Amino acid sequence: MRNLPSLARVALGLATATVIACSPAEQRDARDEARTAGRQAAEGLENGAVTAAVKAKLIAEPTISGTRIDVDTLDGVVTLSGTVPTVEARLRAVELAKGTNGVRRVKDRLAVAP
Repeated sequence: MRNLPSLARVALGLATATVIACSPAEQRDARDEARTAGRQAAEGLENGAVTAAVKAKLIAEPTISGTRIDVDTLDGVVTLSGTVPTVEARLRAVELAKGTNGVRRVKDRLAVAP
């Protein structure tokens, strides 16, 4: 198991502790469910971290109004939506998102509205 955030480890530990009195098949099912829940919790935290990193880059970029760009992340796929003042700002926003750790792909849904 890769390094999970502490919340995911706690969830996995609690779920594992509750299955001790179950049959072996029930224990196996419960462990699988706990692992899935732990992975989902870790992925949720990772998506949030990617979103925060992209937003920070957009806000720090002087040519982009970061507050008018919405950033959503799911499984490393970042979706940018909202408005930017120029085509150059749109291209720069996509470039910054693509250059962020954890981003696998960027969906550009930005509109240019001066």
